[in-house]
Amino acid sequence: MTDQLEQLFADLRNDTMPRILPPGTEAARNTVRRRRRRTAAITTAGLVVVVAAGIGLGGQPMTRHTATAPALPPAAREALARSAAHLIGLDQDDPPIGGTAIEAGRQTRSLVAGDYEVRATCVGDAGYVAMVVAGTPFTLFCNGAPPILTVPVTVAASDQPIDVIFTPDPEAEGRSGVAYSLALTEAARERMQVAAHDAVGSGSVSVLSGFLTKGSTGTDDQSMTAGKYRITVACVGTGAVRVDVGRGRPDDPGVPVPVATFTQKCADVPAVGHLDVTMPKGTKVTIIDVSPTAAAIGQAAAAVRVDRR
Repeated sequence: MTDQLEQLFADLRNDTMPRILPPGTEAARNTVRRRRRRTAAITTAGLVVVVAAGIGLGGQPMTRHTATAPALPPAAREALARSAAHLIGLDQDDPPIGGTAIEAGRQTRSLVAGDYEVRATCVGDAGYVAMVVAGTPFTLFCNGAPPILTVPVTVAASDQPIDVIFTPDPEAEGRSGVAYSLALTEAARERMQVAAHDAVGSGSVSVLSGFLTKGSTGTDDQSMTAGKYRITVACVGTGAVRVDVGRGRPDDPGVPVPVATFTQKCADVPAVGHLDVTMPKGTKVTIIDVSPTAAAIGQAAAAVRVDRR
């Protein structure tokens, strides 16, 4: 190499070296920037996958929870419970067994063994109330015009009171009223009535039988005139039944002259008792009234047989 070429290369190195950065400084910065962009892109894609997976879980979209509204005053909740009671007929003259609730809790009922239908509803703006009746769970969804839910339950034994449990969710707590009723099925009532009728048998004068509801069930027996009689009473279920015997008044048919009263307790196996009466001279019509005690209403059936002595 000539002296002239060596001089040219020397001049070139002296001119370019100050502008060359040390290896890796800027390259490293660029690499870091690229890695951050890639990491951000991967993270964003991951979020999209998670959200999409959340929408698909359970077949329902994800919902955003809102703050629970404040509880209503007790009077307002009682009004909701009364509305629920009206929907299922608890305010009728002859209501079924039942009750209402405006908060979480437990009620205990003593019922005769048998198959029942529970009718229940919840009046409120939102939420639900989980209920358990005689060990059977179900859920009431609260609404301003709620549907009535009918659930079959079985009470296994008459000597074991059953629980009615209420558990509202946060949206229904303090903002709803619940009502429920318990009634023996028609088939269960008929079985009890047949059992009571069979226990007294056929009478020489008359036989009266039926399922016991609120109030009294009576008959005007024109074949039971003056004379001596034996009255046989059978009752199946809980509580007791009272039998009032009176002489009809020709001038006031609705008010009998009392002659005798008899009370018969009820039991799972038909309980049977007897009453001997003498209808006074001049009796043209005998009135027999059958009245249940409070514990027997909707929980017992009775039969009354009349024989001459």
